[in-house]
Amino acid sequence: SIITYYRFNVQLEIGPAWDAYDFLANAAEFAGTSVNYTDPLRPPLLSFLTSLYFRFGGLYEGAIFIVDGILFVLGAIGLYLLFKLRFQAIYSFIGALIYVTSPLILSLICGGWSDVSSCSFIIWGIYFLIRATKENSKYFYLSFPLFMMAFLSRYAVALIIFPISLYLSIELKNNSKQYNDLLIGLLVSFLILMPVFIF
Repeated sequence: SIITYYRFNVQLEIGPAWDAYDFLANAAEFAGTSVNYTDPLRPPLLSFLTSLYFRFGGLYEGAIFIVDGILFVLGAIGLYLLFKLRFQAIYSFIGALIYVTSPLILSLICGGWSDVSSCSFIIWGIYFLIRATKENSKYFYLSFPLFMMAFLSRYAVALIIFPISLYLSIELKNNSKQYNDLLIGLLVSFLILMPVFIF
């Protein structure tokens, strides 16, 4: 949170980059306060979340930095919990700390791009996917919608379908309940996609 706060202030001084302006323009369109420019080819989720701020707080270019920062913090927490499934708490903390302080991530935090947000959704999706196969298959109801949200944050994330398929082919047991919950999770994820198709 401290890193995010300082990075937010730095980004406010720099201002949005071109990608962020596209996301902001789309957010204004979603909020019903069009600026007479949109880029419909951009992934919609970051713009949609920013549009929620626009609906209540008015147009503000820093809104996308706030949304990006919140998603980054949630992703860091998720990474710690993901590591904790396998490692001791101290090693999990160090792993998450390496992630949040890496130069590449520091350059992207609060930038208004879709890189960090999509990573955060992937982290949580993988966390619940592992818990679904190891503990309770109802976690599929969360994991697949999170993967869909990652896809709607950054389209290239669709490539994660290959490691997910490999993991499921190894870890899924011959259990009809697991398969039923997996299918329900997939259906819920497609329900998230429907408003995008309708729009």
